[in-house]
Amino acid sequence: MLTPETAGSTHYFWLHLRNYGVGPELDAEIARLYTLTFEEDRDILEAIQIEQDKTGVREFVKLAIDQAPQRVRLMIQRMIDGEHPAPKRSAG
Repeated sequence: MLTPETAGSTHYFWLHLRNYGVGPELDAEIARLYTLTFEEDRDILEAIQIEQDKTGVREFVKLAIDQAPQRVRLMIQRMIDGEHPAPKRSAG
């Protein structure tokens, strides 16, 4: 679960449930592997954030499962645009 904190940081919560191989040894191994995977992702995400901060470019991957977040971003942008209408151009 990703929870934005600031424009450049996000809390990243994860958990894993299973109903097989219950025991402390497998628990520790699975936790180690998930942590390793998260740390690899974190390194990539930090590099992306640095590049976005440097360039100002923000690109979103558009997947079918991302329709809800995309709609929310559009709704928020429309609300912002409604608070700050574009200046009217004078004719002539």
